[in-house]
Amino acid sequence: MKLVRRLTFIVFIITTLVSALIGGFAISQYQSNQISRLDSSLNDQILKLQNSKEDPLSVVQYLAQTSAIQFSATYIPSTNELDVITVQGEELAKVPTAAQLLKSQSKALTVSPMLRIRTFLLPSGEHLVLAESAKAITEGTLTLLRTLFIFILIIDLIVVFVAFFFIRRDRRVNAVNESLRHQQATMQKFLGDASHELRTPLTVIKGYVELMRKTPDLSATDIGTYFQRVNLEIRRMEELIRDLLLLAELGEERQIDFVPVNVGNLLRDQVQDLAALQPERKIDFEMAEDLFVVGDETLMLRLFSNIFANIRRHTPPDAFVSIKVTQTAKSTAIFIEDAGPGLVTDSKIEAIHVFERFDRSRSRETGGSGLGISIMKAVMAKHQGKIEFSRASVGGLRISLEFPANANNS
Repeated sequence: MKLVRRLTFIVFIITTLVSALIGGFAISQYQSNQISRLDSSLNDQILKLQNSKEDPLSVVQYLAQTSAIQFSATYIPSTNELDVITVQGEELAKVPTAAQLLKSQSKALTVSPMLRIRTFLLPSGEHLVLAESAKAITEGTLTLLRTLFIFILIIDLIVVFVAFFFIRRDRRVNAVNESLRHQQATMQKFLGDASHELRTPLTVIKGYVELMRKTPDLSATDIGTYFQRVNLEIRRMEELIRDLLLLAELGEERQIDFVPVNVGNLLRDQVQDLAALQPERKIDFEMAEDLFVVGDETLMLRLFSNIFANIRRHTPPDAFVSIKVTQTAKSTAIFIEDAGPGLVTDSKIEAIHVFERFDRSRSRETGGSGLGISIMKAVMAKHQGKIEFSRASVGGLRISLEFPANANNS
């Protein structure tokens, strides 16, 4: 976001400077052209005075009355007093300095922000000053400046909006490309891991089939043992394929109808199964009453089945297990802890990839496809919930589940 702001600010500055330079140049040209037109009219009057053989004071009165332009004529005697002869425009307010009188004899000169003068030197050494108002030019310049300011403001807003839009779109495109690259890398890793997981049972099955083909005089006991091993690997392949299909289904964007699910019943069934299969295990189950969570009952059942199956597989049969459920107006939290071997480190597990196990020493020989954790995360994501894996207070693994009170599947 900082990069977007910086680029937008740079575009804003460049646009403002360019617009100001172009607009300033145009206003300067306008002002110069208008002053040139003003000076040209004053020069014409001075030229007529110079070409006339009549009394300059009489001629200037006649010119002021008949000229298409409005100007004032002021006689300045040697006493440096103002003697206004005629006023057809703005009147000269004070006597120009000697330098101004000398300079204005050859070209027009500004003596105030809104007055231009030309001086005609009389034969007696006195001065006749013609003055024409530049008020219209000044007002026109101010109007153009205000227009330029509004124009720059509008252009800046348009440019900033367009720049922000394209920069944001470019960032979104880059984010999409990066996401696609990440997904492609993830898919390649997934295919590699899936191939490895499928290759292992296939290799075992192929080995036993080849062994039975080459050894026709096997005993009934050996054949039974071999078929038992082949059947075990087939079941593992079925479990792996079933888990892969579930993950693919969870990854789809299709709508799932969420309904209130009695979490208490689901957990009680799992606790009852755990106690029946491993009666020597001590279980602490704390839940005040039946609690309901909005979600999909089948997915929740698969979530809890994976969790308790991992407890049975990867913890001693007499290891302590604790299940606590709390509910507030905003969420339902479930904490499941065991006194098994737990995590390799004390830190939380932030990311578990497909086929990855908490402890790499846990091979497929202990059962499972290696997709259980991914399925747990996918189920919680589908319910817009959170799942965390950390070290339990009793030394093993702690799984924290949090379901929002108003989950929806969008």
